[in-house]
Amino acid sequence: MIQRQQEPRRADALHNRDRILEVARDAFAASGDASLNSIAKQAGVGPGTLYRHFPNREALVLAVYRHDVQQLADSAPLLLDEHPPLAALRLWFDRLAYYGKIKHGLADVLHAVTSDGLAGETYGPVIGAITLLLRACEQRTEIAAIELNVSCPNVKTGLDIGADPIQLERVLAEVRPATGKPLIVKLTPNCANVADCAQAAQDGGADAVSLINTLRALALAPPGAPALQSSRPTTWLGGGMGGLSGAAVRPVALAQVAAVAGRVSIPVVGMGGVQSATHARQLLDVGATLVAVGTESFRNPAAAAQIAKELICELAPG
Repeated sequence: MIQRQQEPRRADALHNRDRILEVARDAFAASGDASLNSIAKQAGVGPGTLYRHFPNREALVLAVYRHDVQQLADSAPLLLDEHPPLAALRLWFDRLAYYGKIKHGLADVLHAVTSDGLAGETYGPVIGAITLLLRACEQRTEIAAIELNVSCPNVKTGLDIGADPIQLERVLAEVRPATGKPLIVKLTPNCANVADCAQAAQDGGADAVSLINTLRALALAPPGAPALQSSRPTTWLGGGMGGLSGAAVRPVALAQVAAVAGRVSIPVVGMGGVQSATHARQLLDVGATLVAVGTESFRNPAAAAQIAKELICELAPG
């Protein structure tokens, strides 16, 4: 009789906990400053119920983080059961992008409260999901190569994963065996020594490296914007920090491509601020094997083709 009374209570407690986590995830995605009382109200529970499950804000933040990582990892085999491999891969990365949005809003809190074991605790399931999806896509001819973007932050150190040569090589050791397709590692410019990171990528089995990715940057809301009606300036981007690209990063791209090309023997794909054949030629001159066009393509979708045509004419003899 006692057991029958306890079972509904346990079910209700689990339901309340799951509901709180769902609401907290959306609330933190909208604002990292969301209050616990507002989350409890939206979840339809009293503050006391929330605090019984999560005694403080830090406990709730970490629970949301762990819950989302596990859901993300668990979704990979489910997506493969329901969709063709390539579609499953795309859908999984859509979920990863949403998860990244939530984590970005909680970056400061996570960095402050993350325990030493949390990064290791969540690393395995995510890498496991990625390798599962890559193996499933191995026979898909639509995928000619794989670019591994290692510019996402590590919650333990606050640094981009690609900024730590040891961590970068560890990631490559997990991903490389999962695919026989060409593996290109996209390096981050936000590091102490990009050549060391390129060397780690090569040592880990990368077939090529590409750089640079965007530079970490900040933009404030312009004068007169509603966000500036408070006494403190407000960031213009929803996530606070963002990535700077385009013409402004070209000198950095030239310097870092030159440093990497001088260190590694694998091909180097250079990018960063390319708007003309002259810019592409400069990257080739400092050691790039290939050149990619990114931001300029937003202004002119045909930019890459036009630059390639101009470059052929520029390099033609006579």
